[in-house]
Amino acid sequence: MEYFSNIKPILQKILKNYGICEDLDRIYIVWEEVVGKKMAKKIELCGVKDENLLVEVNSYIYRHHLKLLKREWLKKINLYLDKNLNEPNTEGRFKDIKIVNL
Repeated sequence: MEYFSNIKPILQKILKNYGICEDLDRIYIVWEEVVGKKMAKKIELCGVKDENLLVEVNSYIYRHHLKLLKREWLKKINLYLDKNLNEPNTEGRFKDIKIVNL
């Protein structure tokens, strides 16, 4: 009788539920490059859920800034990831940037 099971699929499922994916560290790097270091401190990337980047925004000014520029940022992020992860995705990896309250 076996009481143990492989923990990898269990951990992957838990991490996915919390918005943490395998290439999140690369997404953080490209996020800072795309939005700029100063803006990345005001609009902080905090995870990934389905086809959405999850961010926390600390003021209404930056919410508005995000609203104006998110399509451009998504295009740049998807292009970067497709080039550097060798996983071309014709539909685009991410579809939206969602604001979450932590």
